[in-house]
Amino acid sequence: MDAVSNGGIMKRCLLALLALPCFDAAAAVIRCDNCNEPTYQAQAQSRGAGSAGIDTHYVYDLPQGRVRKYEIMRSCEEGRVCYNETTLLPIEPEIELQVLELASYWHSTGGTMKGYVTLTTNGDTQNLSAYDVAGPGAARTQLTNWLNSATQIASLQNTLPALVGTVHQIAVTVASLWNDSMGKTRITIVFSDGSKIQVEWEAINNTITFVDGTAEDKFGNKIPMTWDQLNGAQFDYTAEGPNGTAGNRMRNHIYTMTGVPVTYGRWRCWAESSRVVCKPY
Repeated sequence: MDAVSNGGIMKRCLLALLALPCFDAAAAVIRCDNCNEPTYQAQAQSRGAGSAGIDTHYVYDLPQGRVRKYEIMRSCEEGRVCYNETTLLPIEPEIELQVLELASYWHSTGGTMKGYVTLTTNGDTQNLSAYDVAGPGAARTQLTNWLNSATQIASLQNTLPALVGTVHQIAVTVASLWNDSMGKTRITIVFSDGSKIQVEWEAINNTITFVDGTAEDKFGNKIPMTWDQLNGAQFDYTAEGPNGTAGNRMRNHIYTMTGVPVTYGRWRCWAESSRVVCKPY
């Protein structure tokens, strides 16, 4: 079974889990990494029996690839003394499989739950640079439209590691329950001049978010868009030599931003009172 079809099946399993009749507003799907059995149970007990007096909670542990299912029932004795009874229930095989898949991805990404891919611009975006898209504007909209094209979406899906497709079908669905950063893929976009920028792609909603501060030129020098980003920044073009294309573009960019001329091959800038100073280092 390939990753795409497997992901579709597993997404349906999770949606079925979340739609179980026993779930009311108090029901919970709880993440408890590196926990032991008493802690799993305590986590479920802490969510209570719900307004109906009986509820079912699932507790997940990604590092250990475990999932537990508990029924919490409120019982009352004469004199209205009430307490909750906790019962460990058999877990559905499809839910256990889903957690094992997520656990495998958790380990393969070092716990980040994020995939990383690189794309190279082409077509209408071939002549763009990270300078053009480092801030809001028409060029960024153009690049976003290119990323959202059917060709690029297919390219992303084919480039992602085997488990990423599965995780995008599951983890983003439960993001509000677990972690709002889970299931996103970090994409590095490389332009023809060697500059690059990073965006995050969320597969379920197909949303593209530019990651501020990640635009850099071919030599790894950050491309500042504000004085705050320029303050303390260092630039090194010694590998390119004097009057190189990349160095000249950065010097022109800083001059346009601040009015400060730079003639060095290696320099740093900082804010001083109400002005920017750039000197060699």
